[in-house]
Amino acid sequence: VNNNAYDVIIIGAGIIGAATAYELSKKGYRTINLDMLPAAGYGSTSNSCAIIRLYYSTLDGCAMAYDGFFFWRKWADYLRAPDDEPLAVFNETGNLIMKTKVNDGLRSQLVHLDALDIPYEHLSNEQVLERFPFYNLSSFSPAKTLDDPAFGEPTGGEVDGAIFFPRGGYISDPQFATRNIQLAAERVGATFMFNS
Repeated sequence: VNNNAYDVIIIGAGIIGAATAYELSKKGYRTINLDMLPAAGYGSTSNSCAIIRLYYSTLDGCAMAYDGFFFWRKWADYLRAPDDEPLAVFNETGNLIMKTKVNDGLRSQLVHLDALDIPYEHLSNEQVLERFPFYNLSSFSPAKTLDDPAFGEPTGGEVDGAIFFPRGGYISDPQFATRNIQLAAERVGATFMFNS
């Protein structure tokens, strides 16, 4: 690699590295992504659950996730993808998170969401079961190890309701989504080098 041929060298070609290349290349920077693996999104990205959520422990994390949510919602437009290009699919299902003692009902995250005016809804246990009758609201906390004879058994009591985040969901295939953004980055001049 001739280091003088690039303005920015990006280590890694997962979803973050590929998106960084795309955004910088759109601004005219000459970028190269170097990845020791054989393809984009082949490392930790491919092991991701691909959940799109807006509740994080920091205000900046929530703000970036909220901004990113709208890119996922209009994925083809964001990528400036040709009409015939196959794309990963964003399934906008929302997110349902149970309120527990361990997560303190997500109180610290809700402060950030309120500051950003991100919508969410508190649900009682009854409301959870009305919408999602398949849920088991039993408490399983504290966690038990696999070798504990009571592993997987409720510990008594129930969770204290849930929070529903309407703006959320999941991506059909995180590695494919990364390949999509790699192609978009290459269309605007980015270079990727694998097995390096």
